[in-house]
This record gives sequence, C-alpha cells and structure tokens, in this order.
Amino acid sequence: MFQLNRNFIFGFLFVLLIFIGLISCGKVTQQVNTEKDEPSFSLNFSVDQVFLPTNNIAEEKVLKQGFPKRQFNYTDPLFVSVKGYKDKQATYLAWGKCVITKKELPAKEKNNLSYSYSVQSFDSKDIEVKGLAKKTQLKANLSGVDLKVDVPKLDFGFDYYFVSVFSSNQQYFFTVLSNEDVSKNKIVTIDSLSDYDSFRALMFLDFKQSMNLDQKNYKKIQDILSRELFFAFESALPAYRNDSFNAKKPSFVFTNTVYDQLAKLIELAFVDIKESEALIEKDKMFTPKQKKLLIKQLRLALSEN
Repeated sequence: MFQLNRNFIFGFLFVLLIFIGLISCGKVTQQVNTEKDEPSFSLNFSVDQVFLPTNNIAEEKVLKQGFPKRQFNYTDPLFVSVKGYKDKQATYLAWGKCVITKKELPAKEKNNLSYSYSVQSFDSKDIEVKGLAKKTQLKANLSGVDLKVDVPKLDFGFDYYFVSVFSSNQQYFFTVLSNEDVSKNKIVTIDSLSDYDSFRALMFLDFKQSMNLDQKNYKKIQDILSRELFFAFESALPAYRNDSFNAKKPSFVFTNTVYDQLAKLIELAFVDIKESEALIEKDKMFTPKQKKLLIKQLRLALSEN
C-alpha cells in the first residue's frame, strides 16, 4: 500500500514539474514577442544657430550690437518636434525640450570670464532623459557650439516627416523629409537646418492643405522651390501665430502675403500653367526678375504637363 502511494506521489510530482516547465516556456516566449521592435529609423541633426558665447567680453559685444535675428538664445529652452503625415492625417512621433546651462570657469581676471555649457533633455512628461532615448523621446548634446539632436525609433510608413526646432521667442527652423528620403535607412543624418529648409517647409504646410501632395508632385515642388528662387523671394521668415499655441503639440500657422501668393500661383500651374504664367505677369507684388525666374522654374518642373 505504501509502495503504491509512493509511486503515485512521485508520478504526480513528475507530471506537475513538466506542466510548470511548459507554462514557464510559454511565458518567456510571450515576453519576447511583446518586446519585439517595429521597423524604425533614427534621425540625427545639428542646430548650429544657438548663441553660445565663449566669454563675457564676446557676449557683451554681441548684445550691444543687437541679438542676432536668426539665432536661438541659450537662455531660452529649445523644443524639438517630429510629426509624421500620412495622407492628410498628422501624428506626433517624438518631442523633447533642451535646456542649456552656462557655467563660469575659474579665471585669473575678474572681468574676463570664460564659459562652458551643458544641456539636459526632457520628454513630453517633463522627465529628464539621462540614458539612451526611447521611442517618442530625443537626446541632445553639445559638440562645440553645435547642438546635436538624436531622435531614435521613428516609425516607417509615413509620407512625410516634419521636423521643427523652436523656442519660446518664436524663433524656429524646420525641415521636411519624404518617405523616399528615409526609406530603407536605419540612420538619417541632416548636417544642419537652414533658412532655405525652413522656407520649403513653410511652403509644404501650405501645399499639403490644398493639393494632392503625392511623391511625384512633391518632387516637382522641390524642383520649383530652388535655392535661386528662395534668394530671389527672400524676406524675413514670418513669425508663427501663437494663439493657444501648445509647445508639446505644436501646430504652426503663418501669415505671409508673398509666400501665400507664391503657393497659389504654383498650385494653379499644376492645373493650368498658361493661366498661372498670365497671372504672374500681371502680379504687382513681384519684381520683373522674380516673375521671370518663377516662370522659368515652373516650365522646367512641369514641362511634361
């Protein structure tokens, strides 16, 4: 009787151990699957328009002359946002705040102080990003006088990626990346953001609202908006309207009569280039040089139409 009970108990324990092992394996497999990353890429770019004086004499000299119009002040937080567009729907993909701190270095002369700088990165929940940035976060660091920004794990599958760097004083730089720009790349690197990039991004905001901005049309618009055209129409980039502006979910609205008119004439050219050219010739807003160059760019880009 005792032998039978003992065999029964050993058998029961053996089956129980196998059952527990199977459950444990199942749990491990399930955990691995949930941690599997979706296909994504990292975006790296530089912001070289931050005012970072190396000493107090240089700082005082610049401030006396007037603060540079197209530079960020290190005393203002910098915000970075990446927004993805698919069709006409926008999705916020990543956001961060960069706070730069100045430190006075020991100096022999009291009136000749040298400075060093450090930067902290914060996510949308105001949590400091101390290690590697995770999805929806970003990490900034300083390399000399350049602010380097790393945005990891941006999802593929969007038609366009709108990258914005801005501050509380309405200073900004933008750029737009198309699906083809990022396709099949694990890392996408932009040297720096420029006024020209910002100009084309502003025009993108106009076009995406009113026309079919597929890859074919987007390429043609990029051809039209050449550097030569930008410099011909160059004017102070407009300030964005900040009524109810949310820095964590930025939606930029601009009013610029020259850029608005330029966008309307380019959009019309996709439908009827001859009518667009006729209106350009009559437009009193543009100079003869601007008219000639705009018509030239339209014909080069839309010659197959």
